[in-house]
Amino acid sequence: MSNTFITKKRNIFLRSLVWSSFFWLPLVCLIYMNCMNESPDYKAHMAFVYGKTFSEIVSSGLPHLLVHYLLQQSSLLLGVKLEWTFFIYTAISIIALFVIKIRLGNYLNPNLNEKQLGLIVGCSSVMGAIYLKILNPFHYLGIWSPLAYHNPTTIWLKPFAALIVFLILKNHLYKDSNPRKEYLISFILAAATLVKPNFTIVIIPAFFILSIMEKDFRKFFRLCLPATAILVLQFLITFTSASPSKSKVIFTLAKPWSVYSNHIFFAIFQNLLGPVLITIYLYKNKKLKMDAKFLWLLTLISLCQGLFMAESGPRFEGMNFIWGYVVIVEIIFFYLINQFFKEASRPTLFRKITFTVILWHFCSGLYFVIGNLRGWNPLGF
Repeated sequence: MSNTFITKKRNIFLRSLVWSSFFWLPLVCLIYMNCMNESPDYKAHMAFVYGKTFSEIVSSGLPHLLVHYLLQQSSLLLGVKLEWTFFIYTAISIIALFVIKIRLGNYLNPNLNEKQLGLIVGCSSVMGAIYLKILNPFHYLGIWSPLAYHNPTTIWLKPFAALIVFLILKNHLYKDSNPRKEYLISFILAAATLVKPNFTIVIIPAFFILSIMEKDFRKFFRLCLPATAILVLQFLITFTSASPSKSKVIFTLAKPWSVYSNHIFFAIFQNLLGPVLITIYLYKNKKLKMDAKFLWLLTLISLCQGLFMAESGPRFEGMNFIWGYVVIVEIIFFYLINQFFKEASRPTLFRKITFTVILWHFCSGLYFVIGNLRGWNPLGF
């Protein structure tokens, strides 16, 4: 590989990051506001570890507080407030997600110039659910669009999930085998599980289904065994602890979701209409790849978990099984938008309709993010 080619790739990457800064800089500002103004979610996550020992944190019965503990220890070591370590790590997570999406976008469509790539990456990061007040009064609550910038652990998880998906798509691991890459993904997936287990509980069933279809479970064990062991440990911490908030996993028909929305079908429609139309468009033009089918498998598994799984007791209304869906919808949005603009076909009526819906998603999400920046409660409008 020549030095000229490497320099060109690096320049495209850096310029794309600059173009996407029109989006990630405001998001970093939003995170700063959330951390310093102690918004409800950030305040709650800081309270999980503030002034507590590691054993006290474990006994609280929450499975993913290792990062919280490390941020607490960092604040003590550096002599700064916990709000600052939360802000720095969350801001790094946002920028890391943009970096990974730029690399993934360049891989999926190397013909994009830096402006196009940067703007596609940026726009995909503010894609929200279509806002229709007659169906759901809120932009986010009860619809669960990808714009969960009020929740720090979801932001921390997103770059891990995007990196894993990037490596899977690049190496075609949904059908081919590459033990070296699989062990790398296994390590990243284990780390992602420690941050927040929601992506892991989606991708493990997906690879289990693929292993049954291929009649070969070696890849499944290479990819998922360490993360599965961590999940078992987290399960024991969460559901066998003596915590007052002790609960158990139950199966239900969208009962927690129905607390937040009276129109669950339309909530799904508002969130996924754009990706569905792009998928139909690609299928009609014989451009639908196995990549998209794999991402839709992840989306459907995560959606089913949000619909049919919950925790009993005090955390019943917490919708803690929805976060995998929130993470994966952003990834499938980015992938499909990238593929949509890759196909430079004649502007048919269906393509125009699809583009209009994508624009509607973008405008709804941009309005929601601007509202967050103005201090509006993300769960209240």
